Amino acid sequence: MKTLEDLKTRIKELAKETVALQTEGVALLKTDFEKSRELTRKAHETSKRCGVLLQEFNRRRKREE
Repeated sequence: MKTLEDLKTRIKELAKETVALQTEGVALLKTDFEKSRELTRKAHETSKRCGVLLQEFNRRRKREE
């Protein structure tokens, strides 16, 4: 089991990764549509993973109160 601090760190990492993928995808939109679509899809998947971890973090934090 990960600690709350581990979860918080991983959430931040995934959020940064999501932003980087989305930014790169938007930058490539006009020059390479397929690559842009792939990066946007990866950003969406990363965002969903981040959301799941955020729910877990909040659940654990609430349980500790």
